Amino acid sequence: MADEQKAVEGQLQLSDINQDVTEPQKQTINKFKLLFDSLREAGIVLNDKKVIIELNNSFELLSGYQRSELIGSKLSKILNKNKLKKKNGTSIEIGFTELTIDNSAVLLLSNLSQRRHLDQNTELLRVIEGTTQDAILRIDKNGRIIEWNVAAKKMFGKEDFTGIGIKDLMGWGSKINQLIKKAAAENRVQKNETNCVRADGTNFEAEVNLLPVDGAAVCIVKDVSERTKLKEQITQAKEVYQQLVDNVTDIIFVIDKQGEIQYSNYQFEKQLGHKPETVKSIVSIIHPDDLSNVINILNKAQNEGKGFRDLEFRLQNSKKRWVYFSANAVPVKELQTVTGFRGTMRNIDEKKKAEDKTEQIRRELERQNKELMELNRLKSEFVSNVSHDLRTPLTNIQGYASLLNSKSLGLLNKEQTEAAEIIHKEAIREAKLIND
Repeated sequence: MADEQKAVEGQLQLSDINQDVTEPQKQTINKFKLLFDSLREAGIVLNDKKVIIELNNSFELLSGYQRSELIGSKLSKILNKNKLKKKNGTSIEIGFTELTIDNSAVLLLSNLSQRRHLDQNTELLRVIEGTTQDAILRIDKNGRIIEWNVAAKKMFGKEDFTGIGIKDLMGWGSKINQLIKKAAAENRVQKNETNCVRADGTNFEAEVNLLPVDGAAVCIVKDVSERTKLKEQITQAKEVYQQLVDNVTDIIFVIDKQGEIQYSNYQFEKQLGHKPETVKSIVSIIHPDDLSNVINILNKAQNEGKGFRDLEFRLQNSKKRWVYFSANAVPVKELQTVTGFRGTMRNIDEKKKAEDKTEQIRRELERQNKELMELNRLKSEFVSNVSHDLRTPLTNIQGYASLLNSKSLGLLNKEQTEAAEIIHKEAIREAKLIND
C-alpha cells in the first residue's frame, strides 16, 4: 500500500504541473525537461511535500538508482543533511543549489568528494607544471598555444607564446593537426621525437607527448639533446671497447658452467677459424686427452667459487689441427652461486713447439753426452792398456841402456857408448810421455 500511495503522490504532483496550462506553457515545460535531462549536474525536482517528482540522467549515474525507483519517494530516503545515500549502500558528501519554481523545487547536486579530489589533482598538476623541467604547452584544436608553464619559457627562450602555433616550435609542420585529431580519436597519448627551435634559432632534439584534452591537446616537451649526446658517447665508447676487445691478442670468452659459449671476441674466429655460431660448447673442440683434466678443473673452480689460472689444453681449429692454449678465468656469480666463467685464452702453440724442440735438443745432447762418456771410457781403457803394454818393454830397454852406460856389460867403444846414451835418453823421454 505504501508503494502504491508513493506512486499516486508522484503522479498527482506531475499532473499538477501540466494541468490548466496553455500550449506555450506546455512547450516551455517540455523544453525545461529536455534541458534538465541534458544537464551534467545531477538534478531532482520536488513538490511542496518534498516528494521526488522528476530526476535527470546525471542523478541516475550519481546515485545508482533508476528513475522509476525514486519517483514518488520522499527526499529523506536518499538525502540526510549533506550526505547522499547511494543505491549500493555507500554515502557521498554533496553540495546543492535549490531553485524554486511555483510550488516545486529543483535541486542541482554536486559531488563534493569528487570535486575535492579533482581540486587536489588540479593543485597537484599546478605544482607539477611549476616544478617540472619539461615544457608543458596547452594548445587549441588549431594547434595554437594558449597556455604554458615556466619550464617552457626556459626551454624555448620565450616569455610569451600567445598565438604562436606549435608547428612553429617543432619540425612537424601541418602534421600537428593530424596528430591532434589522431590523439582525440584514439583517446591516447601520441608520442614523437622531433627537432625543436629556440628563440635564438638554435635547434635541440625533443621527445614530445601529445595528450588529448577536450578536443584540443597538451604538449609535454622533454629536451633529450643531452640524452642523445650521452647515447652517442655510449655508442662511441662501445665501439672503442669492441675494437679493443677484438684486437687484443688473446681470446676473450664467457662460458656457462656446462661450457656453453655465451660470448667470444673476434680473436676466437681469427685464431681458430670457427664462426661463433658454429661452436656452441668449448668442450666440443677440446682434445680428448685434455678433456678430463679441463672438466675436473672447471668442477673444482665451481665448487670452490674460484677461478683458475694457466689451464693448458688443446683446441681443434677449423682445419682439424690441434692448437695449444692457456686459459685464465674468474667465476660469474648470481646470488653467490657460480653460473659460469669469464676469462682469456692465450695461444701458446709456438711456445709449446719451442718447448718440444728444446726437449728434443736436450734429449739429443743427453744421448751424445752418453756416447762421449763411453768414448772417454774406451779411450781411458785403451790408454791404460797401451801404457801398460809399452811401459814394461820400455823399462827393460831403459834398464839395459843404463847397464851399457855403466859398462856393467863390458867396455864399449866411443860409437857404442854414444848409442847407449841415446837409447837411454829416448827411453826416459818415452817413459815420461807415457806417464803424462
